[in-house]
Amino acid sequence: MFKKIGMLAILTIILVITLGCTQKDPCFSFKEQTDSDNCFVERAIEMNNSSGCAKAEQQSFKDMCEAEIAVKNLELESCNKIEDQSRKDFCISSVSSALYLDENCDSLSTSYWKDICYKSIAINISRNELCAKLSVSDEWNDC
Repeated sequence: MFKKIGMLAILTIILVITLGCTQKDPCFSFKEQTDSDNCFVERAIEMNNSSGCAKAEQQSFKDMCEAEIAVKNLELESCNKIEDQSRKDFCISSVSSALYLDENCDSLSTSYWKDICYKSIAINISRNELCAKLSVSDEWNDC
């Protein structure tokens, strides 16, 4: 009797483990890679888990995911993992603005992101001298 119960318990455990290991991630169920990547990214952002970004196959989705999580968590070092320069600039500008780190603004590759970075910090902490670093003089009035 005990042998039958023991065997039944072992078979139940094996069945549970097998089913648990073979359940497919729902993000793989999409036909289009873009939809799967979007699923992975949305879940990673929702769970605030940047390692989930790596599940996306397309680099643009990985970069978008890394940027969103880095900005959300104000993690400047995570911005440097981003390959796409425009997304990297967005990330560095956003995090630097939120942390008032104007020394990072000049490292941005375009005047667009530099201006956003400097202007945001200047306005938020009343550092008017940063307005002089804006590339477009029309923006100075708003700064």
